[in-house]
Amino acid sequence: MKTQFVTDNNGNKVAVILPLKSYQKMIEDLDELEDIKLYDKTKATKETSIPAAEAFKQIEAMGLANAIKQSRTGEHIDTASYLKKLRK
Repeated sequence: MKTQFVTDNNGNKVAVILPLKSYQKMIEDLDELEDIKLYDKTKATKETSIPAAEAFKQIEAMGLANAIKQSRTGEHIDTASYLKKLRK
């Protein structure tokens, strides 16, 4: 990787110029690292989890339930509370 530095009048490095492909790879790697950290943090909690397919079903049902309730009353359902009830 060819890296160039931008310096101030005293010769101190103040910025870096990277090839675009190197920058894009670095951003992808950082995104993946953030995902791994979030996964590790989530696994360390004592909360129960549900399979992704079930989560999508609940989210879709929640959207439909919200649409129906809003059309009837103008109110929204508290999604977090609703999902908590479904987990019990």
